[in-house]
Amino acid sequence: ILEGGQQLAHLKMSLSLEVATYRTLLEAENSRLQTPGRGSQASLGFLGKRRSQLLSLEDP
Repeated sequence: ILEGGQQLAHLKMSLSLEVATYRTLLEAENSRLQTPGRGSQASLGFLGKRRSQLLSLEDP
């Protein structure tokens, strides 16, 4: 029984660490998206161009 409790504690600690890692990554990504730089502008330009290409394909 004690061994099972230790395994659960280890699993909980591992999952907590994983959640914290993903939270940090998500916060960093949100911060990056809120402060556009050259890379963000280039991405937005690409997406706009791609969207217009797709729209032109839809028109007969």
